[in-house]
Formats: sequence, C-alpha cells, structure tokens
Amino acid sequence: MAKHFLALCVCIVTAYGCQSTSQSTSQSLPTKTVDTKASEIPQYRAPSGAYSALSQRYSSAQAKRDVSILRRTKSAIDRGDLRAAQTLISGGVLPPSDTALADVYQRLMVQIQTRREQPKLAVQSLLNLQSMVIEDVETTRQVCAQIDAIACVVRALITQQLLAGQLDSITEQARIWATLQSSTTLPQDFDPSNTPAILQLMTRISEIIQRSDAARLVANTSRNWIDLHHAITRAGTPGEALALWQSWQDRHPDHPAVRTPPPSLKLLAQYEAPSMTVALPLSGRLAGAGKAVRDGMVAGYLSEQDPTRAAPVNAKSLSVSTAAATSVSFIDSNAIDDASLLTQIVESESDVIVGPLLKERGQRLLANRASSPLARSQEQASPAWIVLNRIDESGPAQSTSTMGPVYQFAPTIEDEAQTIAKHLRARGYERLMVVTNRESWAYRATQALTSSWRGAIVLADFERPREITGTVGAAMGVADSQGRHGDLQRVLNKEIEFLPRGREDLDAVVAFTSALESKALVPALQFHFADKLPVFATSQSARSENLSDIAGFHVTELPLLANPDPVAATMSAVFDLREQPLVELYALGLDAYRLAAWVHWIQTHANHWDEGFRLRLNLASGQLVLGRNGQIERELALAEISSRGTLSLSQTNGG
Repeated sequence: MAKHFLALCVCIVTAYGCQSTSQSTSQSLPTKTVDTKASEIPQYRAPSGAYSALSQRYSSAQAKRDVSILRRTKSAIDRGDLRAAQTLISGGVLPPSDTALADVYQRLMVQIQTRREQPKLAVQSLLNLQSMVIEDVETTRQVCAQIDAIACVVRALITQQLLAGQLDSITEQARIWATLQSSTTLPQDFDPSNTPAILQLMTRISEIIQRSDAARLVANTSRNWIDLHHAITRAGTPGEALALWQSWQDRHPDHPAVRTPPPSLKLLAQYEAPSMTVALPLSGRLAGAGKAVRDGMVAGYLSEQDPTRAAPVNAKSLSVSTAAATSVSFIDSNAIDDASLLTQIVESESDVIVGPLLKERGQRLLANRASSPLARSQEQASPAWIVLNRIDESGPAQSTSTMGPVYQFAPTIEDEAQTIAKHLRARGYERLMVVTNRESWAYRATQALTSSWRGAIVLADFERPREITGTVGAAMGVADSQGRHGDLQRVLNKEIEFLPRGREDLDAVVAFTSALESKALVPALQFHFADKLPVFATSQSARSENLSDIAGFHVTELPLLANPDPVAATMSAVFDLREQPLVELYALGLDAYRLAAWVHWIQTHANHWDEGFRLRLNLASGQLVLGRNGQIERELALAEISSRGTLSLSQTNGG
C-alpha cells in the first residue's frame, strides 16, 4: 500500500505543482518551555454587596415602602415565582429615588429579564446601574452568554480573574478557552459584543477594577485571547496548531495564557501523526466521486510534508519528503465485498478509518464491526472512524468501552439551510418567503429551515422555471389584491386604474433554487415589487459561470471558494475547482485528511476531555465543531455576490 500511495502522490504532484503551506508534524517542532508558576497577581479592591442596601435603616416612609417591595420581589424571584415578582416590582412607585435602592431595583429587573429570556432588556437594566459591584460582573457574564456575546463573556471572565487575583489560574484559563470553543446559536464569527450597548457594558465592568489602566488591560488580554483562538481554528492539523501556538506565545510573552496555558493547548505538543486507512470507490460508476475525495486527501497529505518549500513539488523532491510520520493507504471499496473490505481494514491496524462514501455501505460495515477484531481490548485503543456520509440521522454513533467513536462527515444541503436560518435569526427577521423547486434536495432544505424557524413562512413552490413569476405573485398576495380590485369595480360600476402591489410584511426571501431558476427569480421579484427584499440562497444558486445575474444574493458557500486557507487555495487553483462540479468532494477529502489527524489527537487524550469538550475548526468545507464522541456540526460561510459576480464574505459581526 505504501508504494501504491507514493506512486499516487508522484502522479498527482507532477501535474499538481503543489506547494506546501501547513506545518509539519510535531516531531520536528521544539516544545517551548514556559514558567507555569502563577505570578503574583494583586487582588484588586472593589465594592460588593449587590443587595446590602436592603439591610440598611431608612428614615423616610417612601424608602421604607420601597425596601418592603424590593425584599418581597427578591423573595419571589428566589422561589421562582416570576409572575409575582413582576407584579410586585411593577406595582410600586419605582425605581426608588434613593441611589442604592434604585440599583437594587435594576438588579432585580435583570434577574427577571434573564429568566424570561429577555437579555437585551437585561443589558439596558445593567447600564442603568449608577454604581456597579463585584456581583454585577457575574451577572453581566450570564447576560452576555445568553445572547452569545462571546467577547463580552471573555472580558467578564478576565475581570473576575483580576478581582480575585487568579489571572494565572489553570481552571480559569481553561474556562476562557472553552468559552471561545463552544458552539453558538449565532452564525460563525457573529458576536453582538460590538453593538453600542454591549461595548458600553464591557467598559463599565472593567472600571470596577480600581486601577487607571484597567479597561486597557482587560481589553488587550481579551483581544489576544480571541486572536489566539482565530489562529488555532485555522490550523489544518495539531502539528500546525502547535506551530501557531508557539508563534503566538513569542508575540505575547506576558499574556496569562503563556504563563498558565489551558490544558488542551499544552497537549498540542503531545501529538503523534496517525496511520489512516481510506476506503473509497476508485473504480466503477462512482470512481469520479471517489477520486475527487482521494485527490483532496492527497493535497492535505502533501501540504503537511514540508511547510518551508517555496517552489512547486516535483517527483524527484517528493522522494525526500515522504518520510513524514503520517501513513495513508487507500482501498478501492468498489472492487471488493463487505467481508473483504472489513478484513483489509482490520489487517491495516490503522489509528483512523476514513470512508466509505456510500451510506448503505457504511451502515453495513459499522453494523459488523462489533463482531470483528476492530473491537479491541481496553489496553489497545480501537480505531476512530470517519464515515463520509450521514449514516444515522438520529445522531452520532457513540463509542463503547471497546469500540472507537464514529464521526459522520458529509456536505449536506441541510447544513446550508440551517446556516441560512442562523443568519436570518441574527438579523432579527421574522417573516420569510421561501421560493423552492420540487427537487428532493430543495425539499430537504425546506424541511431543515422550517424545523428550526419560529417565525412565519410563506411557501412559493414551483415545478418549472416559467412558473416562478406566477408562484411568487401568489405568495405575495397579488391575486388577492386583484380580487379586491375587481370587487371594488363591480360595487362602483366603473373602471378603476389599478397597479397590483404585493404584501409588504415580509423580511426576506429564501431561494432553494438552481442557478438557472435563481436567474429567473430576479425579474419575478422585480415584477412583484419585492426586489428590495434581501435574498438568501444555497450554493446551488452559485453554481454558474456568470454570478453577476444574481448580484446581491447572499449565498452559503464552501470556505474553499469563499475564504480559502493557503492549502485550499492551492488545491482550488490546481484542479480549477470553481468550474468543477465535484468541488464539495475535493473539500470533503482535504478536510477528511485533516479531521483524521485531529480525531486521533482527541482520542489519544480522551481522558482529559469532559462531555462538554468542543474543538472548533475553520476548514475547506465549513466551520466544523467536533465533540468528543463523534459529533460534528458544520456551518458554511455566507458570501454576498457582487455586481461583478465575485463572492465577498457577508458582514456578520452584529451592528
């Protein structure tokens, strides 16, 4: 198999001219030693006692009444009776005139609002505080977490560290890193922390630290944490991540993460490249698809061999660089039956199995693996499996004590629909018109969108492109408008000049249409006065040579095309992937190679992770979030089509 793989690399590289851009394996990288002893961090003084004002004595009758109402409100909140709490706090002459009691009132309002999932109101109540105390930092963290304002959460955590004198606490460092890695209901890189209210709130909590440079210290520490996270998420393999981590440490030697790194970053230095066995259909009807995945994996393999190479690789130099620790062997799954395929997989003794591509084949192999020698003892780790399909719609296949985890990884239209839904929610849209053809992929996309959408949806489905204008008109209510016009003419018994107008209560259009149908949708929206509505579509709309026809559309797209890293950009140029119908499979192959390395690292250190472990990666096929036991969440980039037909990433960072 090794000779076969070497020959394959030579063939591809000769035409490829691939230049490596990712980092080599960790054996060639020195482990940076840092002093992890916690430095002396002073505990900054700050006022505390969020409700201490309720224990004070007051002389005025009004203040006494206010205290009584506020005490009963707090008691109702503590016992979970939000209705009674709201009635009490809304019934008095509040907020109180006394400054301290007025702040208690605002804090109680925050508690009610957060428990009723009204975080935006809670932010305003926090900003109404005349004097913040230590407890308000934790409240701010909770409110910001509720709206996924990640940068705000990180600043609150750093502020808490400074106040407690725990800036070098490993536990707290791990907490910040887990926050940055966690899943979110918002689109990728969308952080409400840059809205004016949140910015003001972040500044105010920093000022609790009684130090002149507190705001700058917290902001810089937070910004560097986020920069580190962005760098690591773009790493193709743990080896590359280690190099990026070491480079970041050199640039920020005084950062708390350098003194006491989160455990997961320290473990990057403990990585051994895996052996992989890849089962793909390399002959027969699906040979084209299988070879596209294979070529993507080979591109990932070659990029890892020599990151310093500046000139294109050729066959002669390849023989020098193939001594890398990563071992890959390919099996033509179409040439053998299930039993023979499973036997070869067992005999390979690989750390990670990748494939097969067909859903039914994957289901059969996984069903039989429990009775095969792949079920190893506790002392010998079972291989992890990356199936290149969604074989179990109910969720990830979990590992057992003797079986490795199964990761299901495939580009699906459902991922695109859910990405669109995230962006629509983030923009505050509530009412949609969904224009869709009647193909199976469009049906699945519609199902995925509607299952996660709480607002109103007006469906406009058509069978042939020539029906689009009429279908859009019906969905826009033009027919009803025309009917009312006819009724009015009959009542008045005279001709009335009339220009039918569509409904004006829609926020956006979602198009599950092909490139040709999307082009036809543009004049249909113009005809029915709906061309000012923003249009969101999937990559199916963007599979065209001339995208300027749908200028202004927001489309979900592979980062391979919309925002590629250097390796993906090189692969795209070599194989001319913008004109390649199998572009998703090339991205799938490149990322499958990278995921194999990351999955092996995750499993090697499985005893360090809890159930909440997440690893966020920005790769060629999307932003992927990996869990410990087989979970993979995928989100695509959202790009806007310019008048020149080019893709530019949509501005998603709030506002």
